[in-house]
Amino acid sequence: MKKHLPHVLLLLIVCAIVFGFKLGDYDFWGRHGEARRAEVSREMVVSGNWLVPHLNGEPFVTKPPLYYWAAAAMFELTGRFDELSARIPSVIAGTLGVFVTYCWANAMFSARIGCFAGIILATSFLYGGMARTAGLDMMLTLFTTAALYFFTLGYLRRQIAANLSGKWNLSTGMYLLSAFCIGLATMTKNPIGFAVPLLAIGAFILLTRDFKLLLETKPWWLLLVFLLVVLPWFVMVYARVPDFFDILHQETLGRYIDPEGTPHYEPFYYYIPALGAFAPWVIFLPGMIISLISKKLHQISRSHLLIIVASVTTFLLFSSVGSKREYYLLPIYPFLAILVAKYWDEYLEIKRTTNARWIEKGMAIPFAGFAGLLCLVGVALPMAAHIYLPAYLLLSVLFGLLFLASGMFLFHWLLHGNVSGTFAVFSIATILIYVFVLLTIVPETNVYRSRKTFFNEVAAIAGEHKIIDYNYEGFDAQFYLQRIVPVAKEIEDLAAFADLQKPVFIIMTSEQYDHLQQNVPELAHTFEQVLQRTWRSAINPGRTRSLVLLKTL
Repeated sequence: MKKHLPHVLLLLIVCAIVFGFKLGDYDFWGRHGEARRAEVSREMVVSGNWLVPHLNGEPFVTKPPLYYWAAAAMFELTGRFDELSARIPSVIAGTLGVFVTYCWANAMFSARIGCFAGIILATSFLYGGMARTAGLDMMLTLFTTAALYFFTLGYLRRQIAANLSGKWNLSTGMYLLSAFCIGLATMTKNPIGFAVPLLAIGAFILLTRDFKLLLETKPWWLLLVFLLVVLPWFVMVYARVPDFFDILHQETLGRYIDPEGTPHYEPFYYYIPALGAFAPWVIFLPGMIISLISKKLHQISRSHLLIIVASVTTFLLFSSVGSKREYYLLPIYPFLAILVAKYWDEYLEIKRTTNARWIEKGMAIPFAGFAGLLCLVGVALPMAAHIYLPAYLLLSVLFGLLFLASGMFLFHWLLHGNVSGTFAVFSIATILIYVFVLLTIVPETNVYRSRKTFFNEVAAIAGEHKIIDYNYEGFDAQFYLQRIVPVAKEIEDLAAFADLQKPVFIIMTSEQYDHLQQNVPELAHTFEQVLQRTWRSAINPGRTRSLVLLKTL
């Protein structure tokens, strides 16, 4: 345990900075995303109905409730409906995911590779960003990773288990834990939770032709554990929401049967460029792939093969679904982190062989490119800040010097073959990028994209009177107003609300209000504008957004 303590402390520090720094200092952005998940959890607490998730007062069962339960529990624990409480479950899941990845790589290879993998995972841009987000995908990634980790532990202990044939043993216990984690993953995001680990395990068994492993895992017990985790909630919700299975079908098989009819439809190859979100470590993927191809099969251990198979099957799984978003691919990130960490370790232990030359080239080119980019950013950053963000000029000069120094150190240690030093500087430079963005870009973006102050003003003006949403359809309204907000989508709906007991308040965009005045002036004249707020982008001043609050006369 003592030999792991420095690694554990280092990973905790990295996670605390990347995931926790200024976590509650920015609001929910956009109409959906974080605000929608947080609002479901808020309504869960307010209504006391923890079984059937609701959104704006209506059943919302497109996803199982595990994240909603976690966020609702944090709201109860902190006594506040705020952004920080909604994001804490993702921070915890992200941190645990880093440590599961560390333990997994340590079990397969070494503690050093585990430490590399943990740092790579924590500092990859998408993973770090999603760990700071109120959403489902970080919890999903934790449980799919843990499922494969426990499967690997069981597999590695199978020789010991062979001497205890037919009996319960540690290997069987690991397989049961794997099934339990698959159940939790399914309770986070439906069938994708079991598809990721089961496809990887199935493909691994096919490739190795180790079919007796199927019986060794005692699949009947694994199925029982999985069903005990998953089945109760699905059965109870089906009894309360009659069209539950229609919704479930649309969210699962419907995305395969009618891919172009699903939201966020993208072509099959969408995730190839989307892997750029694994930055900055993505620059080592080409060299890592070439290194793997140059190896002979007997040079790749079974555990290493499982990681490779998991990466390929997960990538193909998400690519085959019509609905695609960058962050959907998050479950592949722990696998990529371990593969890149193993590649780094091979570079550290390099020997003069054909394979080693590929590793040297695969490392030197990305290193030189990243070092040059850091130097360029270090020089250009103060000039860019002077034009776009003058309030942060001094801070930009400081970070510009740090980036410039990091680039120069990378060049120096690359030339002198100091692999540990280059990894340290590369990681520190990545963390500095996070910190700089959180200190400068995020606050300015928050000013432009947050509507929290507007909704706080609306709440103060409207008091207990009814508030209507006319085609704004943003769930940040419900969360910040802390109430159900009926939605009017058509002019007829708006007119019906206007006939209710006065006063009634209506939220809409300025563009919608202008359209209403031009096209339905007789209805517009029944409203009085009581509040208007406009947000202008600091980086692109020509870009503005505006909302108004109307009151019925």
